[in-house]
Amino acid sequence: MPLPPPPTRPVPPPASASSSVEIRDMEWSDAKRTSELAQRAYWDTNLSDLITPFRGAYPEDHVLWCERRIKARMTSPRNRGFVAMGDGEVVGYMQCVRLGEDEGALQVAKEKKTWWSGLAEWGYGMYMKAVALVFPDRSSSAEGLAEFIKVGVLEDEKYWKSREDRKNRWRVQSVIVAEEWRGRGVGKKLMAWVVERAQKEGVVIGLEASMMGERLIAVWGSTCWIGLV
Repeated sequence: MPLPPPPTRPVPPPASASSSVEIRDMEWSDAKRTSELAQRAYWDTNLSDLITPFRGAYPEDHVLWCERRIKARMTSPRNRGFVAMGDGEVVGYMQCVRLGEDEGALQVAKEKKTWWSGLAEWGYGMYMKAVALVFPDRSSSAEGLAEFIKVGVLEDEKYWKSREDRKNRWRVQSVIVAEEWRGRGVGKKLMAWVVERAQKEGVVIGLEASMMGERLIAVWGSTCWIGLV
């Protein structure tokens, strides 16, 4: 039986052929809408079949935990996020994190770090653990998630940790564009900041293994080494 579409509000298509997209920094209040974009983008994928096989029965849990993960990333001073605005709507977003302990990584953390940022990151992490115990994600599979994490650890060791030249890098955690706005260069615009920053720092970029990731590699591969994670 086909999975019914998620109940989240779809993104309206461009109002006209001349509709443009502007990129701005992601804000805390963007987490709800970007989580809805994530839910729609990942709804009918093999990955979701593995880690959230019950999302059809519990779509509200599925999108809520998407939102919490987006917020958890935002609490790190090493994280950067951007949203794409088209016709007054959020039509895409990107989140990335700087890994490593080189001068570039320390500078990235310093740019956003405040006296309370460490406390915020720790506090939200504890909150996530608490709600997972009291209100677990009913859309997910513990076995599927464990398998995903296991494969991720092996892949990380093979392609990244074993390579000294890749330990210091940017990792793009998510880059999502609403289906209605694809093919208009939105993903490239969302990636522009991190590509420029990586080139300046002389480090590589890791992208999630997805169709969007493969398309972006085709666009940027000649100017900045980008690999799938």
